[in-house]
Amino acid sequence: MNKLNRLFDVNERMKAISRQLDFLNCQLCAVKKTGSEKCKAYYCLSLIKEKTKSEYNQLCVERLRLYELISNVKDSNLRTLLEYRYVYLMEYEDIAELTNYSLRQIMRKMQEAVKEIEKVSA
Repeated sequence: MNKLNRLFDVNERMKAISRQLDFLNCQLCAVKKTGSEKCKAYYCLSLIKEKTKSEYNQLCVERLRLYELISNVKDSNLRTLLEYRYVYLMEYEDIAELTNYSLRQIMRKMQEAVKEIEKVSA
């Protein structure tokens, strides 16, 4: 379950990095000098931007691995519930409403789905 819950952290970090990249692009435009000469700030910001892009790419790989775990669950009903929760980031209450299950049933089925993930990842 902790592995799957990591998706929420990954997605939040990816959003933050995306905002940071936008900011860095603006800063790079502000310090860029005309001609071929660039100031020290430009090179520092460029380095930060490259490291930020690298972290973003690593998070993408991690998120893809977690999505692949979900896609390997054989039971399509459980896989769908996992997708609702961890791919579409839906709350349990919303999943219950969408599937016409009670909240208690969703919680029980999610526990079953997590056990399936553990079998698949073993």
